[in-house]
Amino acid sequence: MAADTEPGANGLVFLPGLSGTGTPRWDPEARGLFAGLGLGHTAGHLARAVMESTGYGVRSILNAFAEIGISFDKLIISGGPTSSDVWRQALADVLQRPLTLSTVREATPLGAAMLAAVACGRFAEPAEAVRRWAGEQTAVLPRAEYRETYDRLYAAYEAWSDAEAAVRRLVRPQ
Repeated sequence: MAADTEPGANGLVFLPGLSGTGTPRWDPEARGLFAGLGLGHTAGHLARAVMESTGYGVRSILNAFAEIGISFDKLIISGGPTSSDVWRQALADVLQRPLTLSTVREATPLGAAMLAAVACGRFAEPAEAVRRWAGEQTAVLPRAEYRETYDRLYAAYEAWSDAEAAVRRLVRPQ
C-alpha cells in the first residue's frame, strides 16, 4: 500500500512514540499519533507515514550530532526494514542522503562480535573489523524532487513532537 502512495503521505505525519521515545528526545511518557489525519487519507497513507517517520527520527539524530560538530560521511543501513525497497527509498528521500545497504542483515550481533574481537586483539580498531567482516551493497540515492516535501514534513514532525509533549502535560499533569 505504501508503494502505491505518493511520498509525503498527503501531509500525514506519524509520531512513533507508542511506548516512549529514545534518541534524541528521551521521553518514556511520549505517545504516538497520526497528525493531520483526514477523511481523504487511506491505509496506504498511514503505512507510508509510518515508514517516513523512521526517516524523521534518524534525521533528528543526525541533526543532534551535527549540533555538537559530528557528521557522517556515509550512512550504512541494515536490519528488518531494509529488506523493503519502499522503506529504503523513503529513508533516503527523507534524509536527502545516499544510503548504502549492508550485506549484514542484522548488524547488532555482528557489531557486538566486532567489539569483542577488537577487545581480544583480533583487530586493532573497530574500523578494521568493519572492513573485514561487513560488506556493502548498492547505494540508494535520494530523489531531489521530494526535498521540499520532506523538509516541510520534517519541520511538522518536530513541531508535532513538541506539541504532543505539551498536550500530554495538560492531560496528565506531573
